[in-house]
Amino acid sequence: MSEVNLTSAAQRDLDDIWDYIAVNNPDAADRVLDKIDTLAHQLAKLPNLGTRCDELSEGLRQFPVRPFEYVLFYRPTDEGIRLIRILHGRRDLSSVFVDEPVEG
Repeated sequence: MSEVNLTSAAQRDLDDIWDYIAVNNPDAADRVLDKIDTLAHQLAKLPNLGTRCDELSEGLRQFPVRPFEYVLFYRPTDEGIRLIRILHGRRDLSSVFVDEPVEG
């Protein structure tokens, strides 16, 4: 079975995303997190779908969460994927990965 394993940073990202959206619309926050969950499980089955982004961290892959502007950052594992971060696509991604050590 394909597994999705989250880093503590990815779990914080999910919590922050839900909190931010839920201030105005809890149902929309639920829909965004459901979409992220669905995509993560699809990637666990086909981890090479994402684009390599070794410039951010060796072995890291990314996949957009459309139509939302979030990006899943993950590494393939023998069991599925390890979800490293879930970030808004407009963030300065290189500074996130330079300033914070990549877990997992």
